[in-house]
Amino acid sequence: MLWVVPLALYLATFVIAFSRGSGRLSPVVTFIFPIALALLVISYFSGADWAWTLSGNLVGFFFAALVCHMALSRTRPNADRLTEFYFLGFACGVIGGGLAAFVAPVIFNDVYEYPLALAAAALFCRADRRRIGVWPTRPPPRL
Repeated sequence: MLWVVPLALYLATFVIAFSRGSGRLSPVVTFIFPIALALLVISYFSGADWAWTLSGNLVGFFFAALVCHMALSRTRPNADRLTEFYFLGFACGVIGGGLAAFVAPVIFNDVYEYPLALAAAALFCRADRRRIGVWPTRPPPRL
């Protein structure tokens, strides 16, 4: 029964990212995602009780999945190519799941694929830094 909550969160992020108006959430998610990852890292390495660790993992997982699904949503093509888009997306998910189930236990001696996958989700985080106002913007370099 432990897999039900992460699966529900994963599917909820898929619905949120592909719903209408999800582009307005991008600045908020971009701002909250590093905080959620910091919470996840703190809960992962702290010796706190299981509730703190579980909640930190679920929050970090939710925002990592939301960032990835929003990046996938931004790259979806026109309606005439959507079947191919969704087929390739889910085929890659099957391949990734197979790699995590069969290859990762052979390569890694501990559960490293989960933290690595959450860190790799940061690569999909869209940089709307001007809209958030958190990071200073630099002018592009002149050539």
